[in-house]
Amino acid sequence: MKNFLIALVAGLSLVFLSAVAEAGGGTKNNGQIRVVNNGSGTLVVFLNSGTNGNTTAINILPGTTVTTTLQTQFNQSGGRTVTAGGSTTFTNLAAGDYTLTGEYLDTTTTEGLTLTGQTSTQTVHVNKGQTVTVTFTGDATNASATVSPSGAAR
Repeated sequence: MKNFLIALVAGLSLVFLSAVAEAGGGTKNNGQIRVVNNGSGTLVVFLNSGTNGNTTAINILPGTTVTTTLQTQFNQSGGRTVTAGGSTTFTNLAAGDYTLTGEYLDTTTTEGLTLTGQTSTQTVHVNKGQTVTVTFTGDATNASATVSPSGAAR
């Protein structure tokens, strides 16, 4: 009888562990969002959880000079700089909605100055273990984003 109970408990444990493995096995934050810059200039990008973009970046008017203070604010807000043709990846993300706020910097209008451009936002949904790629194209006057896989776009 004792052996039967041990075998029963072991069998149920195996069934339970198999069910957990099929369901994804735990709650690790292992989603990723890869940002690609297909534009002609430098892209500054921010990641926020949920469906709202980075309101600080959105509220900065296009054509604002990027001062040391503004650069510090970008960095403290978790902003990342992506050069033309480059990419960056946000890792260890839990499943859920995220919004990227992207903005191309403008160095063509006034020599020696870097100015902010028009912001663009893109909300995506990341599943557990999934990598979503958001590709920004454009310049300081107009930026747009495409999402792959397309079903992740919100």
